[in-house]
Amino acid sequence: MALLKIIPAIILIGATLFQIRLSTLGLSPISFDLPDLPSLDADDRLAGVAIEKIGEGDLLYPEAFVLPPSEQYVFASLGDGRIVRINRPKSQDDLTWHTLVRTGNDKPGCGKGGPADDTASE
Repeated sequence: MALLKIIPAIILIGATLFQIRLSTLGLSPISFDLPDLPSLDADDRLAGVAIEKIGEGDLLYPEAFVLPPSEQYVFASLGDGRIVRINRPKSQDDLTWHTLVRTGNDKPGCGKGGPADDTASE
């Protein structure tokens, strides 16, 4: 119970020391107003163009793509923690991919709670 009484004092002292350190570095918080966002015209150049969704339901929320020099495949990191290799297709119907690794297996919350979370755990 006594610890609960001194926690606010510790936080106050820590914040004060932090502010002093920032001021010795020449850093101080400033107040400013962000400008209004510009209005953008609608871009409908691709309206009416046929598209095909590749990997829908499996390649969830791609975050980054890497194309190696050989250009034989693409590596993609996905929102659910997987890293997949997408093979270069010989034809449009020959696109395949497979999971190389699932990151965060030791972290129960990895890949959960974000837009790729199909369990709606957040």
